Amino acid sequence: MEEKKKINRCIYSHPHFRRGYTCVQAGWDDDKVVQTNEQKCEDCKLFESRYIEYPITVTNIATEKIEYNKDTYNGEMGMLVAVRPCSDNEEKKTYIGFFLGNLPLCITAEFNRKTGVLTQDTFHNPAIYVPELGKIIFGCDSWWYRIESEEQLRQISDEAINNVWYVKAIKKLSE
Repeated sequence: MEEKKKINRCIYSHPHFRRGYTCVQAGWDDDKVVQTNEQKCEDCKLFESRYIEYPITVTNIATEKIEYNKDTYNGEMGMLVAVRPCSDNEEKKTYIGFFLGNLPLCITAEFNRKTGVLTQDTFHNPAIYVPELGKIIFGCDSWWYRIESEEQLRQISDEAINNVWYVKAIKKLSE
């Protein structure tokens, strides 16, 4: 496997959409962000990888308690929702589902270079049980909304999706 260059691995190096790469080692204030390039990064003594690079010395492994995330802005467990999955939904169908809350989507690991502690935790995402499919659909793989009235029992259409502000922005940027 080809090793990535320092400019692509450094925690301080960030691609800039107009100016190549910038370095934020001195800080994020405008006057502290500087333009950089591959050679400057290769010669830099302050390189710090954004990835866990081996070998590492782990002094402790901490595991956060895996539980239901009650701190949800999305709604209450059991509420009725309309959900249109993004994956495996060629017919672009909208289903009725029940909001389960913010459930663990995956396990994450974070390594603290200074203390040597590797912490395992979970990443939560809104989860919806869809009886017709017999499975849980996560919010990050769907378009969904709460059903609070009979009038809201409508299809999530392509037009509705294309009118979301961030979808419009992405389409505009990709032109």
